[in-house]
Amino acid sequence: MQLKKIQWLSKEYFEGINLRNEQLNIPSNLTLITDAPVDEELAIHLVAVIDQKVVATLFLDNTDNPHQAQIKQVAVSPDYRGKNIGKSIMTYAENIARQQGYHSIVLNARDSAWKFYEKLGYVAVDQPFAKGSMMMQPYYKSI
Repeated sequence: MQLKKIQWLSKEYFEGINLRNEQLNIPSNLTLITDAPVDEELAIHLVAVIDQKVVATLFLDNTDNPHQAQIKQVAVSPDYRGKNIGKSIMTYAENIARQQGYHSIVLNARDSAWKFYEKLGYVAVDQPFAKGSMMMQPYYKSI
């Protein structure tokens, strides 16, 4: 497995968009991403690649706090779940965030992923909230 930083609008970026649509948007009845979201241009995009195929993706974005990053759009191909790929890309993202000068990370997790993030040391903050038919939980981790 190769973990790497990719460019916005690259081939791997669009493979990540497809993975996000398949694993996040379709199951949640959210609008499919058909064009690259312009607000993602300055984010740090990360992927896990196996056999030249993107099998996991996420991106790091800025927050209003200059010392805090936000992880967004974490998706892992179902064919590769249970193989520590999610944990690996999260650890990679935390290391990159640290290198960029961030001291903490926040994220909003779907209820199906709460235990995953808690195992990685993320702590639930605030109250869960509904986003459409999903329950979301804000999480925080000091890095």
